[in-house]
Amino acid sequence: MIQKGDFIKLTYTGQIKDENGEIFDTTDEQIARDNDIYDDAYSYNEEIIIVGAGYALEGLEEDVIGKEVGYNGAVSIPPEKGFGEYDPELIKSYNINQFKQKPEVGAMVQIDGKYGTVHRVIGRRVQVDFNNLLSNETLYYTYKIEEKIEDELEKIKRLMHLYTKETPEVDINNSTATMDVPIKISQMPQWTVSKRKLAEEIIKYTTITEVIYTETYTENNIKTAT
Repeated sequence: MIQKGDFIKLTYTGQIKDENGEIFDTTDEQIARDNDIYDDAYSYNEEIIIVGAGYALEGLEEDVIGKEVGYNGAVSIPPEKGFGEYDPELIKSYNINQFKQKPEVGAMVQIDGKYGTVHRVIGRRVQVDFNNLLSNETLYYTYKIEEKIEDELEKIKRLMHLYTKETPEVDINNSTATMDVPIKISQMPQWTVSKRKLAEEIIKYTTITEVIYTETYTENNIKTAT
């Protein structure tokens, strides 16, 4: 049976309110295309989560616990275990000069490192709503537990891919995992933070107790990285 901390592969489709509601999330490429939510940056049919680690909605993660691989079912998720209840305190006000482009009501913007929706423009003040667009919504998910990943090497590679979209070479020796980080990843500013979080999750959710990152520079990969 599936427990907290397990690595599992899920396929699912999420709808608003019930099975007849608007589809807003899916791992099925054809369903995404048919409902005009297709994203070419997303790898369909490859949703790997660590149960209880916050990789999926709380209500969905809770529902898979106790089920077995191959389980095919559905769950209704209340707002407090989905995208949260609407919070008026998450509407913030900014000077219009803080935006690179003229903000328009309903437009998605990024400010203070967060994404929000322009709620109102009053003179030179712009109100941005940081509530999720699906806050206060009851959600309905159909899902299938496709696989439970047991191999430690595969778990580490999956975690690395979640953080970087890359799958580097990994060597496990006793309880130490060593991975060669691609230069294009190591040069990214966010890698400084990501590598610590990645190591913490590897140590927390696998039998690994030490993580070593290495970088290999050659004439070819230096040219590729630049």
